[in-house]
Amino acid sequence: MAPTKWSRSGSAAPHEAAQRDEEQRLRELGYQPVLARRMGHFGNFAISFSVISVLSGCMTLYGFGLGTGGPAVMLWGWIGVGLFVLFVGLALAEVTSAYPTSGALYYMADRLGGRKWGWYTGWLNLLGLLGAIAGIDYGAALFTGAVLNLQWGFDPTPESTMLIFVAILLVHATLNLFGVRLVSV
Repeated sequence: MAPTKWSRSGSAAPHEAAQRDEEQRLRELGYQPVLARRMGHFGNFAISFSVISVLSGCMTLYGFGLGTGGPAVMLWGWIGVGLFVLFVGLALAEVTSAYPTSGALYYMADRLGGRKWGWYTGWLNLLGLLGAIAGIDYGAALFTGAVLNLQWGFDPTPESTMLIFVAILLVHATLNLFGVRLVSV
């Protein structure tokens, strides 16, 4: 565990007290706390910002949304979906704060709805994650093909776009295989 940071008054910093409370709650739930906090604030922010995928996700799909739905659908869709996502996020944050475990989403579904709901939650979350990663990486492949075309006259055919897509997926897999330290860099 990292050394305790002390405030000017000589007591432990508030986040240290919160961490001790979380560890106590885990012990009450029957877990031995073993989370190694190896990522700093900037690395955590960088990972979170990367998951949002502003350039490779939003920007590549923006034209698709405007072309198929139009501006009104894009505006009201973003507002409506954004509100629903906010409500779901708030509900999950509230329940997850009561179960501060790794994989809290599955654990709380198991505790609140039974083993079957925990299993469904895990698989649906995995499928959603795989779909999101595939969509974002494909958008990044289209973007990469366009940049290569502008810079060097590369013709982004469907076959070459698929090869770029596979290369991006392989880079992601490699980064994730080598642990948190490499990913946080």
